[in-house]
Amino acid sequence: AISISLVTFVLLVYTNKIYEFSIGVAVIALPLSFWVVNIRDAFEMSFFLPNVFVMKKYNKHRPFLIDLPLLFIGCVILLFITPKVPLIIYFISVAFIGAGVSCLNFVPNTLMPDLTDVDELIYGKRREGTSAGLVSLGKQVVQGLSFLIFGIILSIFDLSDESKISPEKADIGSLTAMRIMLCVIPILSGGVMYFISRKYNLDAKSHDLIKAKIQEKHLSGSASITKSQQKIFSDITGIPYGEMWISK
Repeated sequence: AISISLVTFVLLVYTNKIYEFSIGVAVIALPLSFWVVNIRDAFEMSFFLPNVFVMKKYNKHRPFLIDLPLLFIGCVILLFITPKVPLIIYFISVAFIGAGVSCLNFVPNTLMPDLTDVDELIYGKRREGTSAGLVSLGKQVVQGLSFLIFGIILSIFDLSDESKISPEKADIGSLTAMRIMLCVIPILSGGVMYFISRKYNLDAKSHDLIKAKIQEKHLSGSASITKSQQKIFSDITGIPYGEMWISK
């Protein structure tokens, strides 16, 4: 969906005839589409290995703190792209966006086992299936809301079947709509993710501590936990230690 949006944006900006798709425009549009998709994918894939290294060295959500600022940079550049801006600048913004979204595909999946352990720390139950189901449901809801919001935005800015009658009006409106979808919304939602990631301090050391204390609780019926460890658990879960299953 991101690649399709980036291709649509570059066609709207640099061909200016998206609704009058002639052979001449096709000669321009096909290479543009090829470069946009491949630059975006190449930078996304090139950040996989560095992200894995960062995850092993620090914690599993650290790639969010590194990649999301790159996404912000790409989105800000994209806000100022016009037909007068050299095409290379657009390619640079696409590269930043590709690098910025690299963490969004695999990091949430790697966090699932950790979140299951944190859930057990609080409630004393293993609920992998429930957690996976809620994540899948959440993805579907977010995807549905995204299509709804994008459809509303495109309708507001007159990018519809009727707007084909007036291509110039469609171009102006669709460019504004694309900037909102590709720049404003990702910056806002990415900012929320960045803030949450900075607050979430689960790392390999604290995760090992959680697993060890859960096992101790299951084996002996109670777990010996120091004041400093209680604070770690409260900071990770956001719940007072006395309200957790592990404290009972």
